[in-house]
Amino acid sequence: MTREMLVMQAQLVIKIQPHAADANELDALTRNLWEELRSVDVPSVDRPAAAERPEGSRGPFAETMGTLVISGVTSAAAMSAVARTTIAWIRRDCERSAELEHGNSRLTLHGLSRDDLHALSEAWVRDAMNGTGRDPSQDGG
Repeated sequence: MTREMLVMQAQLVIKIQPHAADANELDALTRNLWEELRSVDVPSVDRPAAAERPEGSRGPFAETMGTLVISGVTSAAAMSAVARTTIAWIRRDCERSAELEHGNSRLTLHGLSRDDLHALSEAWVRDAMNGTGRDPSQDGG
């Protein structure tokens, strides 16, 4: 396995998807979640660097606003901690949603009950660690 593949697998990306948020609100939401995730035991939580921005993005943060990159996510415990923190953040405002990505595995979290969100995140962590890359929120678990 190459160094780039190991680095990619150790990163978890969160894309905040608030409904009807303008750029300032999205920036504030991103900063709020960033501060909460700093308490999770992972080496770093950052916004993507300019070089990582998608081709064709407009403005300095057009496509990366609302995106956080968590590095050093190499265990199910770290992934679960990030997912639990994100769920708690989402639950404080039912309009919030977020997509978590780890390698090819994605999980979309939105206004479900706390128990449903936790069950989905646990299934996602298992699938991501096993490399299946499926999103349990898209197929009912």
